[in-house]
Amino acid sequence: MNPNGWYFGKPGIVKRYASPNQTLGDYDYDTLTTELEWLFSTAHRLNICASTIGLERTKRGWHMTVIWNRRFKPSEIVMIQLLLGSDIQRERLNAQRIMSGKASNRRWNLLFKEKLV
Repeated sequence: MNPNGWYFGKPGIVKRYASPNQTLGDYDYDTLTTELEWLFSTAHRLNICASTIGLERTKRGWHMTVIWNRRFKPSEIVMIQLLLGSDIQRERLNAQRIMSGKASNRRWNLLFKEKLV
């Protein structure tokens, strides 16, 4: 926390930034079998199609990047990430960034390659 009372979180090296046609999920589990099944079921219900799915192992779980067949509003991206089981605390913070007007910056929704602290 800085002297103004703002909390910035830990600094890190960014792996992926926000994009209107992709979701960035953070999962703190050993396996993603259920989430992948849920991804296809959820996509079918929302009438969207994943063109690319990227899975990367992290220190505590997985990162899942999905590139979709269309673009979404930031609020829709957060909803899809929540529906796909991404970390609820992360998505709560993403929603706060959107509601405070910070979604115009591509740093509102990102995944870190590594934390520096």
